[in-house]
Amino acid sequence: MAQAQPLRVSFINPGSAQESFWGDIDKLMLVAAAELNIELEILHANRDHFRMIALAQELAAREQLPRYVILVNEKNVAAKMLAAFEGLPFKTLLLLNDIEPKARHSLLQEPYWQQHLLPPLIPDNERIGFLTAQALLMQMGNRRQGKVLLISGDKGTPASIERTQGALNGFRQAGIEPLQLVYGHWQEQRARAQTQVLLNRYPGLEGIWTANDHMAFGAIAALEDKGLRPGEDIFIASINTSSKVLDWRSQGHISVLGGGHLLAGAEALRRIRDDSEARPWNEKVPPMFRLLVPGTEPFNLLEQRNWRALLAWYQQTSEVTH
Repeated sequence: MAQAQPLRVSFINPGSAQESFWGDIDKLMLVAAAELNIELEILHANRDHFRMIALAQELAAREQLPRYVILVNEKNVAAKMLAAFEGLPFKTLLLLNDIEPKARHSLLQEPYWQQHLLPPLIPDNERIGFLTAQALLMQMGNRRQGKVLLISGDKGTPASIERTQGALNGFRQAGIEPLQLVYGHWQEQRARAQTQVLLNRYPGLEGIWTANDHMAFGAIAALEDKGLRPGEDIFIASINTSSKVLDWRSQGHISVLGGGHLLAGAEALRRIRDDSEARPWNEKVPPMFRLLVPGTEPFNLLEQRNWRALLAWYQQTSEVTH
């Protein structure tokens, strides 16, 4: 019996294939696509939100269209990307960062979008922000004075806003009001420069929460510039799963690490395959984020970059929990 034609899916990746997070998203999606008989096209915007819009417009103008398109609302430009798709026969899924609830509600008043806009797939950024903040306080110990600060990503990306709000809630629930919140725009050098200033401003600083690994690396470089030891003098919490951040978590330079959202793209493909076969959509999003602890199975699989085994582990555990 001949195998069915593969399902054609296009993914507009806001990052680049060389970035640890976005490159790993690609790799996991390609493993999942092979298992699901999906022909996956990945288009990279290389962190340029104007390029994201242009890629959407170029895709919409093609003669041969995919059956499904996956977008990320990075820098809040997805509404302009969706505008290019209106009236076209494919379905669209928002991954990792959704459009604002009001905008989604408004679109879903229209018959076209009722048929062509799938529910979003968004990991619980607020929860991982909360968990990493509380774990950071645990690392700091009972003698802490609660001198912590936050280095967030940016003010426009929903994941950044939610992660940061979760961290603020985690600190405040413990009776800690952070000294300051700054925006490192996900960049190592910017976070390094900011941390250098903040270390002078806040003597006795005990903890730094960062929204991603690159900003954690910058903060650690600033500590080392001043002869301070990360994980001893000042504790660092972060979120991501690059090889470097896992290594630094193992070594203790980073005291708290959250991650797992790199599985979201593979989970989106699994749901798209179900939708293409008219299976009911599961509104419940399996937990992807978790605190990553050296020596545990997910940590080991991430360290090994064993994408096939990681995907199998995730599918098995998500079936157990749901």
